[in-house]
Amino acid sequence: MRLIGILRSPYVRRTAVSLNVMGIPFEFDAVPVFDKPERVTPHNPLTRVPALVLDDGEALIDSSVILDYLDEIAGPEKRLVPERGAERRHVLKLTTVALGAVDKAVWSAYEYRFRPAEIVHKPWVRHNDAQVVAGFTYLDAIAAKLGENEWMAGTQRMSQADITTAVGFTFVQIVRPNLGLAEKAPNVARIAARCEALAPFKAAAIPG
Repeated sequence: MRLIGILRSPYVRRTAVSLNVMGIPFEFDAVPVFDKPERVTPHNPLTRVPALVLDDGEALIDSSVILDYLDEIAGPEKRLVPERGAERRHVLKLTTVALGAVDKAVWSAYEYRFRPAEIVHKPWVRHNDAQVVAGFTYLDAIAAKLGENEWMAGTQRMSQADITTAVGFTFVQIVRPNLGLAEKAPNVARIAARCEALAPFKAAAIPG
C-alpha cells in the first residue's frame, strides 16, 4: 500500500505513525498537495491528504477512515482502537478531542498563511486558539491521573488516543508556538515526549 501526503500534515503523520506501530509495511509518497494537486486528485476528488492507495488500486481517503480500515486488517492484538464497549468509546472520545484541537490549530495557522496580514481576522484566530488550548487542557487533566507506565486510555498499551494526541501536540508546538501549550498542558507534553522517542514516531518524523 502507498500513503500519499507530507508528514508536516498531522493527519498524514498520525496515519504513518499508526502504520509503523501496527507493523504494516507501506510506501510513503511525499506529495505536497498545494504544489502538486494533480498527484492527489486522481485518488481523492477533494484533493486532500492523506490518501492510502491499497494494493488492488482502491484509494481510501480521510485519516479517520484509513485508520478504521487499518484496525480492521491489523486484528485484535494490534488494533489501536478497541473493537467495542466502553473502552472503545473512551479511546474514540480522547482521539476526537485531540483531532478537534488539531483542526482548530490548522484553521488558525491557515488564517495567517493564506490571508494578507491586513485582513487576518484576529477574533476568529483567538476563537480557534482558545479551542486548541481547551482541547489539550482537557486531555492534560486525564494524563495527570495516569500511572508512570500508563497510556492515555489508562492502559498499559498505546492506543490511537496517544498517537493523535502526541502528533497533534507536536504539530501545535510548530504552527502555534505562541500558545505556550507545553506550559498549559505539561502532562500531555510528557506523553508526547514519550511517544516521540519511540521508533514508530521517529520513522515518521516531521522533516526539519
